[in-house]
Amino acid sequence: MNGEYQLVIDTWEGQAEIDEATLLANGVAGMIIRLNDMNGGHHMDENFLNQWAQTEAFCRAPYFVYNPWVDGNKNYQWLGDHMPADAKAVMLDIEVRMSGYSPAVYAAEVQKFYDLVRAKWTTAIYTGEWFLTALSKWPAAEYWWAQYPFEFYTQENQVLTWDQLRAKLLNYDRPINASRVPGRLRMWQFTGDTLVLPGNERIMDVNVFYGSRTDLEDWLGKPKSTPTPPDPDDTGGTMETYLLTVLAAYLNGRIAPGGSINFPGGANLLTGFHKDDKLEADQVQPVGAGKWYRITKCTRLGSDVPLPSPVWAYAGDTGGYLRLDGVQNPNIGSSTTVVFDFDANNALSGLTIDGAKWVKA
Repeated sequence: MNGEYQLVIDTWEGQAEIDEATLLANGVAGMIIRLNDMNGGHHMDENFLNQWAQTEAFCRAPYFVYNPWVDGNKNYQWLGDHMPADAKAVMLDIEVRMSGYSPAVYAAEVQKFYDLVRAKWTTAIYTGEWFLTALSKWPAAEYWWAQYPFEFYTQENQVLTWDQLRAKLLNYDRPINASRVPGRLRMWQFTGDTLVLPGNERIMDVNVFYGSRTDLEDWLGKPKSTPTPPDPDDTGGTMETYLLTVLAAYLNGRIAPGGSINFPGGANLLTGFHKDDKLEADQVQPVGAGKWYRITKCTRLGSDVPLPSPVWAYAGDTGGYLRLDGVQNPNIGSSTTVVFDFDANNALSGLTIDGAKWVKA
């Protein structure tokens, strides 16, 4: 996969057992949730309200299944009556055929519907090459495109880790039929109901959003809350280990494993941080109101994970930083504030990320 990308899953009422915390810890950045079903007439997805409430820590949007048995205005009216008030975007699923429906009429009604929607929300159209002939002309829109390489659409379900999935994605860049997309390709649904991944015991659809985390937030909206950190008792170490573990999990959610943080002067830190990592610091150096922690060891499920060189994590009253030896104070991210707190004994007692305070229970 060339360039920056974010992983986004799409879900519907049949996936009620989603473990959102596990998805966040594995770097899933967004969730697209089905708003409606049209079998037997438009009605809200049974799990939509519950799923919407549980995904505030993600970039998120509903997706709406267009119903060709009613016109564009009526589709828009139903959508407007049921959209969450706090939704910035909505995806438009256009893939339902109606026998005998004129492609020209279908195209005209979809265009009318699309124009109404885009006047109020950020939007994109979900479809695939198999459905292009149903409309005589498609809107000049952004597209969420479905195309499934065989490796992700096997006859039998596959059970993978998120790291294994990312490794497979290194062999891909765009859908094989990307030239057929009627507008701008913004997101690619590359799995077709065959993958089982941590976070759900059932099959999940996974998508690649082309762009940075900030691009995704601009498209779907920023998360409304910060994810709950792991239980300190699960770290098996000191408070310092706990907080550094939280920092690693946070970075894992912002930076894809195997990616890098670029530093002034051209140095970079390969991440690969994982939710199960334990970071150990062998030296603590007070600096002003905070401390530098020299991280020399990272273990994952009992095995050592090599670091490119000693990594320093700074805990201060104005933000948290990482650096390599000889490179000073690189900010984790332009929009990220990480504040570490100290108790009366000058020991780490908690931290705040982007305004949300995390403390030991």
